[in-house]
Amino acid sequence: MKLFKEAKPVWIDGEQETKNLRAIFQTTVLAEPNMSVAIATSCIYKLYINGKFIAYGPARAGRNHFRVDEISLCSNDECEKFILTFEVQSYQVNSFFQIKQPPFIQAEICAGSRVVSFTGDDNFIAGVDSTLVQKTQRFSYQRPMVEGYILSENSHLYRTMPSDKFNRVITVVPEKTIIERRALYPEYRIKYATPICSGVSEKKKNVCYEDSRSYLYISPCLQGFKKEELTWHISRELQEYKNISEKYNNSDLCDLSYNIFSFNVVETGFLNVDIVVSDDSVVYFVFDEILINDDVNIIRDECCRAVKYQLAPGKYSLSLFEPYSMKYVKVFVASGKCRVGNVSLTEYCHPDVDWSMADADDDINCIVSAAINSFRANAVDIFMDCPTRERAGWLCDSFFTARAEYILTESNLVERDFLENFLHEDTYDFATAERERGMVPMCYPADQLKMEYIPNWGLWFILELLDFLRRTGDRTFVNRFREKVAGILSFHFRLENEERLLCNIPGGVFVEWSHANEMTQDINFPSNMLYSAALRATAELFGDVSLIERADSVVNAVKKYSFIDGFFCDRAVIKENKIETVHESSEACQYYAFLCNIATPEEYPELFDVVVKRLGYKRRRTGEYPEMCFAEPFIGIPLRIEMLLKYSLFSEAENEIRSVYLKQAQETGSLWETLGTSGSYNHGFASAIVYWLECIKRKRNSGIY
Repeated sequence: MKLFKEAKPVWIDGEQETKNLRAIFQTTVLAEPNMSVAIATSCIYKLYINGKFIAYGPARAGRNHFRVDEISLCSNDECEKFILTFEVQSYQVNSFFQIKQPPFIQAEICAGSRVVSFTGDDNFIAGVDSTLVQKTQRFSYQRPMVEGYILSENSHLYRTMPSDKFNRVITVVPEKTIIERRALYPEYRIKYATPICSGVSEKKKNVCYEDSRSYLYISPCLQGFKKEELTWHISRELQEYKNISEKYNNSDLCDLSYNIFSFNVVETGFLNVDIVVSDDSVVYFVFDEILINDDVNIIRDECCRAVKYQLAPGKYSLSLFEPYSMKYVKVFVASGKCRVGNVSLTEYCHPDVDWSMADADDDINCIVSAAINSFRANAVDIFMDCPTRERAGWLCDSFFTARAEYILTESNLVERDFLENFLHEDTYDFATAERERGMVPMCYPADQLKMEYIPNWGLWFILELLDFLRRTGDRTFVNRFREKVAGILSFHFRLENEERLLCNIPGGVFVEWSHANEMTQDINFPSNMLYSAALRATAELFGDVSLIERADSVVNAVKKYSFIDGFFCDRAVIKENKIETVHESSEACQYYAFLCNIATPEEYPELFDVVVKRLGYKRRRTGEYPEMCFAEPFIGIPLRIEMLLKYSLFSEAENEIRSVYLKQAQETGSLWETLGTSGSYNHGFASAIVYWLECIKRKRNSGIY
């Protein structure tokens, strides 16, 4: 299906390889009934019409494939023409956020079925945003550059009137593969923050900088600008200040003063700040999901959580180009004089959903609200892990988020796009060597920095496909993945020993975020448990019964070597061609055993009793089995809850949900990656809570509870 009638892919001549470039494409058309615009790009775009923000996109796709956004233009009697301004951000560095590809935009405006303007036609003009400071540091290891601007009051006047500065040559580039977007479009609702404190800072006499790897180690593997090239060193600049007083009551901010604002809960989208500047000013917006020591931490989780503005006198309504997740915003005036007005955020989230648990109490309702918030923030165009540090489409996370999507929306539009993206490449950039052949990326669409990969995530990919088939019954869609699944299993077949156990798994072996991730070689039993489940899942997906026998062999070998002294151990070493089990067990390993049908309550009744009654979140209070590392939010705790539900222990599952997630929901209105101050406070996988609660609700309504 041809999604463009006339438009051609174009870019500004000579700027194809420029890093951190904001190109501006503009066209003016007469207003007519039934007008729409279609947009595709390898970059990131923001669309303004007559100066008003309309849309951000696109929905991401796999390499060399580009999804088209189709947006209706609402006209009114007072509007005679539309000035459409496409601000297109081309980073041209590798990242987990999107694939680095040659830049282009392809757009056309239609009145009904008639094309009235399109890229590749003389009606479009183009220029480069000179207010964007090009040479800034990366936001994080996973995301491209932070934003920085030098502005005057009239810098954005071009959004409401064509500019004679837009005189760059537009070049048509090679044709692209354009595909449809299934995911729903955001609603772009506005959320307002309230001030909670003001204060004064001072310059530190001595500064010991905490620098992130993305600041220090720019290379061909982690692309960007080296610190010697940077125009601004935003993360270091802000580390040079410390707060000395919270008793600053002047409504105007001047040298070294700040305001801190708070949203009701963690929100995700584009930060907006209205500000009146009296004198030339340097202003920073610092944002995060939490406060540490009553302040917004610029470098938490190895991110540069700030944007810098150099502002001439004037009145501004500033809006960040990229979306971030935040509850707190600090407006810090390093020099100059300003008055801050409204601080708000334009949501960039999945459209709102209407789901609740009937007859639930206030605590469960609070948890549900947080789960929906984290789902919406991480399910716009693909399933993401988190909306700030990475915005990356991680497997495993997606298994859990997909369950939430189906409960909340009664469809799986985002999941279809997310899974389909993996079909857009036959061989991925990290998997060209024989050892990696067949494996899928750990996150996608993304560049695999340093050629990293996680074999476990390929197994979760298979389990998600089976889950998808059971949810939707769409075997035609699933059959498209037959070769991908065969490649994943072929990768693992090469690692088997004579008893079918996976040995010396390459890449990053991931069990969960605990000490379990340190117990992975030479033979990792949780990975083998997951492998057996993936083999059975593939047998159900594609009818290969030989895989069931193979899975049985894995199960028997795991039982033979892993179960010692009442628990399943996490690993074994190979010495002189003999397997020696290491007597060290994680809590998560026990959950893998029962979930993956290695163990059953009938075969291991004593262990099952311990797992249900003595392990879990309560062990952090009781202190039992101190030698065993705790299960963590990603992903041991979800595995425990899944296990409890599997064996119809609904009351125990609900108690676990309350114990783990109520505090998170009450503090930030979102769900967390970890239980400490590191990591994301808005992680998508935990939205699976609504799936778990739906399971409990159905059993409760059926009288089995």
